[in-house]
Amino acid sequence: MGSPTDIAGKVFEIFTSLDSKQKCLIEVVNHTGSTLKRMSDEHSSGGFATLPESEIPAGGADAFVSHDTGFLRGAVGQVTYGVFPAGSASPQGTWTIHWSIPEVGDSTASADLQGLDPATFVSRARIGAGNETEAKFELEGPGGGGGKPGTPDAGLKSTVLIEVRNNTDVPLVLLDQGHDHGGFVTQPALEIPAGGTDSFASFETDRAAPGSKGFLKYQAGDDCEWTIGWDNPENADNTSESSLDGAGAGAFRALDQIGAGEENVPATFTILRRSGGGGIDPPETGTENSVEILVVNQSSDTLLLLDSGSFTGRFQTELSQEIQPGESFPFVSAETEDRTTGCSGFVRYFVGSPDGCVWTLMWDNPEEGENTSSATLEGPNADSFSTDNQISQDKPAAAAMFTIIGGGSTQEPVFEPPAEADEPTLRLGDQSVDGWVEYLQTRLTALGFGPLTIDGNFDNATLQAVRAFQLQRKLLVDGVVGNQTWAALREEDPRPPSTDGREPHTYVEAGPEARFFTEDSSITFFPGEDLLILSAVNTGDETLNPGQFEATARITFPSGEQHTFTVPLVNNQTPAEPGALFSFEGSIGRPLDPGTYLVEAYLPAELGGDQTSDNITVP
Repeated sequence: MGSPTDIAGKVFEIFTSLDSKQKCLIEVVNHTGSTLKRMSDEHSSGGFATLPESEIPAGGADAFVSHDTGFLRGAVGQVTYGVFPAGSASPQGTWTIHWSIPEVGDSTASADLQGLDPATFVSRARIGAGNETEAKFELEGPGGGGGKPGTPDAGLKSTVLIEVRNNTDVPLVLLDQGHDHGGFVTQPALEIPAGGTDSFASFETDRAAPGSKGFLKYQAGDDCEWTIGWDNPENADNTSESSLDGAGAGAFRALDQIGAGEENVPATFTILRRSGGGGIDPPETGTENSVEILVVNQSSDTLLLLDSGSFTGRFQTELSQEIQPGESFPFVSAETEDRTTGCSGFVRYFVGSPDGCVWTLMWDNPEEGENTSSATLEGPNADSFSTDNQISQDKPAAAAMFTIIGGGSTQEPVFEPPAEADEPTLRLGDQSVDGWVEYLQTRLTALGFGPLTIDGNFDNATLQAVRAFQLQRKLLVDGVVGNQTWAALREEDPRPPSTDGREPHTYVEAGPEARFFTEDSSITFFPGEDLLILSAVNTGDETLNPGQFEATARITFPSGEQHTFTVPLVNNQTPAEPGALFSFEGSIGRPLDPGTYLVEAYLPAELGGDQTSDNITVP
C-alpha cells in the first residue's frame, strides 16, 4: 500500500477519463496504528469505477472512484471498515464512510464510528462541490502519531501548508497539478467555488531529492488560466509564484506569499477581480506605480475608519467610513504625476466595542525594490482578532489584500453547570426511538464487551454483555442497567444499585438529549491547531443539527487563572441522528505554554446538563 499521494495519483487518471455525469474520487487515509479491513460496501445509486482495497495498513491510504452508472443517476455509496488493532483477530469497532453526489442537490460526505471511543478516535470527512468532485475521509487514533488528520507527519523534513483563496465571482476548476519533487499529503479540491478556499499540504517524499516543489493550474472564468507554484528547498529560501494567462487574464489579479523555514511552512495564493469590474476605478492615466487594495472584514464587528494618509502618492478612491461584518471594500493608492516616488500609505480602523482595538494597514510600492505590506492590531482586545496581509510584486500596478477575522463579544460566559439529569433504567426488550440503548451498546463495545450491533435493540447479546460487565466490575449482576451500572459505564463516581423507579419498558426520551461519551475521557485537544473536541452521544429522539447547541468549557491554567468559553456543535457539519456519536468543536482562544491543564465542560440544560472533565497536555 502506498502513500496517499501515490495512490490518488494512480486513480486520478482513471477519474478524469470517465464519461460520467456524477463521479467522485475518494481518498481514505488511515492515521491509526490499526489495520482497516473492508467489511462491506454498497451503492444505492451508481457503482465503483475502481474498487476499494480489502485492507489499509496502519499509516496507509487507499483511493478509488465512485460514479453514476446510467441506471439510477448519481453516485451514492458507503464502505464499512473494521478497525483491527495490531495482532488482533477481532475488530475493536467499525468505521463507515458515506458519500452522495446526487443528480440534483448538494454533494455530502459523512463518517460514523461504532464501538470506538471518540475520545481517542477522531474521524474527518469532506467533499467538494459539483458533479465531478473529490471526497476525503481520515481516521486518526492510537498508534497513528497523535496528529490531526491531514497534518503532515512529524518525520517529514519539508512540508508546505497551502491555502488557495478564490475571492472572485467565478469558480476555480483544477486543470492540472504536479510536483518536480515531493507530493501531496492531502489532495487539492477539483473545484473551489466563488468566495471559497481550499487547504492542502505538499511534502518531501524522497530524501535523495529533498524539499517539495509543485504547482497547480486552475481555470478562472471562460478565458483565464491561473498557475500557482511553490518551492520549499532544503537550506535555501522558499519561493512562491503565480501567473495569469489567456484572453481574460486582464480581469483578475493574483497574489502569493510563502513563509520561511522547512517544516509546516504556510503559503497563501489569492485570486481576485481586477478593478474596473468590481466597483472601483483603475489607476488614472498619467500615473505609474499603484496599489489596488481590498480590505476584507471577516470579523463579527464593524470596522470604523479612524485615520488614513499617504506617505508617497495619493488616494485615488474615497474611503468608506465603515465596513460591515462579512463585507469588503476596495480602493486605489496611486503615484502622483512626477512618477519618482512610488506610492505608500496607511489606513487605521477601530474594531470591537466598547473596548476594542485599532487595526493599522500599511503598504508600499516603491519605484525600486520589493513591494511590502503590514497589518498590526493594538488595544485591549487585540487578542480577540487575527489579521492577514498580502501584496503582489507586480510593477508598476500591484494588488494588496488585508483581512481581519475574529471579534464578537469579549465578555466570557459564566461557568454555572445546570443540574445533571439521570440516565433511564434499561432492561432486556427495551427498544425505542431515542438513543439510549445505542449509547449503552456503544459503551459496552468500547470497553471490550462486544462488538455489539449498534441497533437500539436491548437483545440477548446486549444482556450477556451487560452481565459480563457487571461481573467484571463487581456490580450487582442482574442484567438491568440502573444507576450503579450507568455510573460504572460512564466512569462516574460509584453509586449503589437502584433504578429510575419507572414502569419497565415505558420510558422514551422525548426531545433533544445528549451525554458526553464518558465523564472523564471525552476531551481531545490538538495543540498545533488550537482545536478542542468534546465527544458526545445523541440520546434523545430528535436529530441534533450543527450550530443548534453549544457546550460551555473552562480551562484552568497552572497559575490558577481560569478562562471560560463556548464550544459549538459542529460534527463535521453533519446532523447527528438519535444514538449517533457527535462532537462539539472549537478553539480555546488563549496561548498555552507547555504543561498540563484541567478542562471542564458541561452541556446545556436542554440536553441534560451532563458534565465532563479531563487534563490536556501541551508538549
